[in-house]
Amino acid sequence: MSVTFNTNGNPQPVRDGEISRNLSNSLAELAARIRCEHEAAGVAMRRSLEHAMAAGELLIEAKAQLKRG
Repeated sequence: MSVTFNTNGNPQPVRDGEISRNLSNSLAELAARIRCEHEAAGVAMRRSLEHAMAAGELLIEAKAQLKRG
């Protein structure tokens, strides 16, 4: 979920993929939105790495249960 700013300048959540057409494009608001999107990208990257690590741990567990040739 991202954050956007309403016409009063207050932050409000926006669902992923949802486009708000009522946003002003002042430099201050653009900067705030850019910071939010940059932070969201970092969070998504960290979460993807967490999932990759969890998958790796499960693969190691599955390998341990296999009979060796």
